[in-house]
Amino acid sequence: PWFQPKIEVGSGRLAGVEALARWYHPTQGLLGAGAIIPPIESTPLIDELSQSMLTQSLAQLRRWERVGLSASVSVNLPGGALADTGLADGLSALVRTAGVEPGSLVIEVTETTVSRERALAIETLARLRMAGFGLSLDDYGTGYASMEMLKTMPVTEVKVDRRFVHGASRDPKATAVLASLLELASGLSLSAVAEGVETEEDLVLLEALECPYAQGYV
Repeated sequence: PWFQPKIEVGSGRLAGVEALARWYHPTQGLLGAGAIIPPIESTPLIDELSQSMLTQSLAQLRRWERVGLSASVSVNLPGGALADTGLADGLSALVRTAGVEPGSLVIEVTETTVSRERALAIETLARLRMAGFGLSLDDYGTGYASMEMLKTMPVTEVKVDRRFVHGASRDPKATAVLASLLELASGLSLSAVAEGVETEEDLVLLEALECPYAQGYV
């Protein structure tokens, strides 16, 4: 995993990190998730990758805690993970083994992940919340279904998709859309993370719109 910081917009304080899958290919160099995931997502390797990402991320989190750095780590799970009724128990065992609190682990899900087995996915998400894990809806704002899901999904955080954030400071219409998404999240008492923040101008805009958290893009 490579860890991308999530910062508190108002203070610049590190609030958490997202674990991103990266692989050093022997001839092609560093490959991102877009190159790694598609060839294996329908094979057992995807579950092995997910388990490895979780284990390594929690171990790193524990190392940071030992030197006084307090942060959460967000990890994406594969599409079929939410169909596993034992997911909450399995993750609880992992965090106990790693020696960290459940609240330090945030599980990121997407509209597509939940839609595959919606009823079962919502039940699994509820179990994860009861176990103390954070839940984040990725790609927030990109589809009607994700908006509809906000009424039933027990998420604690939404991640505003990069397409609504990057360059918004230079486009009044984009600013209006971003402001609306942030207002909706606030009205639902959900923490919002703006993704794709790459310029100081966009960060200043997010502070003006009272967006709690920001994350870059790699």
